[in-house]
Amino acid sequence: MRRSIALLLAVLLPAVPGAPAWATVIRSAAPASAPASAVPGIQLSLPSSGSSFLGPDSARDSAIGLQGSLPSWSGPQATISPAPALAPVSGRSIAGRASLPQAAGPAALIRARTAASPQGAAPLQGSLDAMRSASVLGAQSLRQESPDASYGTSRAAFDRLIGAGASLGDQASGQEAPVPAVLSTLKGTLTPGYETTRDLSPEAAGVQTSPSREDPTQKPDLKRTLRWYLGGTAAFKIGMEALGLSIPLLALTVFGQVKWAAVMSVGWGLSQLVFSSLAGGILDRHSPTKVISRAMTLQAASVGIMIGLFAFDKLFPALLGFPLAQPVAILILYTLAGACLGVQDTARQVIPPEVIGKDEKAIKLFNARTHMAYEVSGVIGALLAGLVISKFGVLAALLLHPPAYLAAAWIFSHIRMGHAGSGTPPQADAPAPALPGARKSPAAAVRAFFTDLAAGARSVFGQKLFRWGLFALAVPVLIHRVLEGLLIPVAAKSLLDNPSAAAWIVGASNLGELIGAGLLLRSLTRANGKGHHTAFWVRLMALGTLAFWAFSLTNQLAVILPLVLFMSASWAASDLSLRSKLQNAIPDSLRGRAFGFMSAVSFALILTASLGLGFLFDAAAHAAVFLGISGALTFLAVALFFAAKNLRTEAPAGPQVKDSK
Repeated sequence: MRRSIALLLAVLLPAVPGAPAWATVIRSAAPASAPASAVPGIQLSLPSSGSSFLGPDSARDSAIGLQGSLPSWSGPQATISPAPALAPVSGRSIAGRASLPQAAGPAALIRARTAASPQGAAPLQGSLDAMRSASVLGAQSLRQESPDASYGTSRAAFDRLIGAGASLGDQASGQEAPVPAVLSTLKGTLTPGYETTRDLSPEAAGVQTSPSREDPTQKPDLKRTLRWYLGGTAAFKIGMEALGLSIPLLALTVFGQVKWAAVMSVGWGLSQLVFSSLAGGILDRHSPTKVISRAMTLQAASVGIMIGLFAFDKLFPALLGFPLAQPVAILILYTLAGACLGVQDTARQVIPPEVIGKDEKAIKLFNARTHMAYEVSGVIGALLAGLVISKFGVLAALLLHPPAYLAAAWIFSHIRMGHAGSGTPPQADAPAPALPGARKSPAAAVRAFFTDLAAGARSVFGQKLFRWGLFALAVPVLIHRVLEGLLIPVAAKSLLDNPSAAAWIVGASNLGELIGAGLLLRSLTRANGKGHHTAFWVRLMALGTLAFWAFSLTNQLAVILPLVLFMSASWAASDLSLRSKLQNAIPDSLRGRAFGFMSAVSFALILTASLGLGFLFDAAAHAAVFLGISGALTFLAVALFFAAKNLRTEAPAGPQVKDSK
């Protein structure tokens, strides 16, 4: 752009009316001997007698005259040479870059203003008008050559280059000096004796610029993302309830042995333990929504194969002479489904901060609403599966799983990641290093698994907040899972002598979770916009843990139900608040592996406790075992109070961490 303008200026300036006459003016109007005026960077030696005629007002005009005389400028009257680096600069030398006689200007340039102002009192307006016309023509020419060029920008930049339209104050202060600017543009080897400080951008010139195209990485709308996420969670939970109810019943009905149901339960738990931690490294290297959608698709395929095996044996029992739905085959497929669920659980811990950004309160709101949808969908899924079982049989209920999971996979695959909320965007820190050797051999894959697991463990145990957060997360999850999966059925049968009471107690527990999520949501959305600190909910959960004593102190269902409801409500609120705090605090590049390690610890505790309590219930009186569990939970409640105190510790400082609550 600047080269084009300079070339255009060199062509047009000699054509200005009266410009060649300035050469005669320079040679004839001044004595031969004159001291030179010093300008930093350029030294112009011109007749000094002209300085008495040239004031600040005419500096701009002299620039035009001097430029017009350049083609015919010769002889000893004017000398251009580099000035010393430390030449003194004065306000007068800056205001008047060259000393030229104004009174002897060409008549063609001053005719238009003779009647309006005394001689030598105002700029040569005719010359300025001519230069403005030249600038307009130049801008039009540039616009024709380049359609994308801005006409306003060209004109503004051209005016600044020649000094046209500049205020007297600007020239006097050295902000605009046309002579050095023009000379340095035409003579690239000359260095101007000042720095042009005025901004020549289109915005500074007041030129309207066209709006830029939409950024392809523009953040998605949070409300839309939340609706999609809730829809995917609802479909996922309905399918999971159908699978959880149908497979154990099918194993008992088809195989006729309780041990196969127990073995399948162990395989389910172990696969969740391993693949929840294995998923951590994958989630740190790939999109969480893509990972969870592929895991859901694979689980739907494994369940679909199980349905096909059971259906083939039912429709064509004697075709092959042996059943296709062998216990070992069903165990392998069910274990694969558990592995997929482990990946999904870890992915669901990573997605919220990726969508929201670094904003703990917003993540808590997101998780609370998600958990409420999760619990409502769980009730709907259980009721729907029970209705189908009563009408069409167990295998028909299992048919609910594949379409529900495929719908969830499609929804999660269409969730746009990349900070949709108002929080600080996730930092662009380096992703987890790739492990290329993991695909070369099973041994390398095992090493990669333990490498990621170790990285997750270091990230958790390396910070005080994360260590206590793991304890305050894993212990309540252990209590909740073992309570609903083992302790409530045993208590209903042996302590209350009413197996049907298990359904009421489990219902109270599920309702308590829904209430706990609602309490956290209400706390975050009340008038002042401030929710309770995470430590408050952990202390409340510690109190709720003591409600387990109800199973040892009474057999009245009317007393047990509200206490179980309170225990589950306090657990849900604490779990959601603390999990959100850790999601916000853990660095982006380690979040998958950190939560993978936490999930592995939780699943390991659940599996160990379930097996251990099973042996205890077989070896000792159930009432004594419940009494011992109540004592152990009392000790854990005290430890949770201590953990709550340490959870008030701020998250580690750094670009990856922001802890608002």
